[in-house]
Amino acid sequence: MYKGRTEFNATKGDYLLAFSIVIGLLIATLASYYYKEDSWIIVVLSMMLLIGLGGILKTFTSFISLESDELRMRRSFKSLVVKRSDINKVSNEKGCPIFLILHDKSKIKIPEVGPNGIANSIRAWIRTNSK
Repeated sequence: MYKGRTEFNATKGDYLLAFSIVIGLLIATLASYYYKEDSWIIVVLSMMLLIGLGGILKTFTSFISLESDELRMRRSFKSLVVKRSDINKVSNEKGCPIFLILHDKSKIKIPEVGPNGIANSIRAWIRTNSK
């Protein structure tokens, strides 16, 4: 039985960073509107604000859960369940995103949540539960 960490979400620092960026953009957008800056500045700041709000939603909804015989994850607003028996290995190379490589040679990108130890936790989960 795997006894390590089973739930991976964004860290508090990720939430704090996302909120501070969005609040800063909101203040800049409102100040530009209040001081009657050029309209293109308001449009650009508004677009950046919307992108920041999308980032917050993505941060809040991304997660990985290691259950007894399946890995559940949500990435880019899409949920996915992968059975442990379908996973061949975990690819984790420096500077590259983490991928699950399945037995049929297809790759599934793991959402970027939590610390860098996600790949090692998934590897331990696969080995522990495969016995």
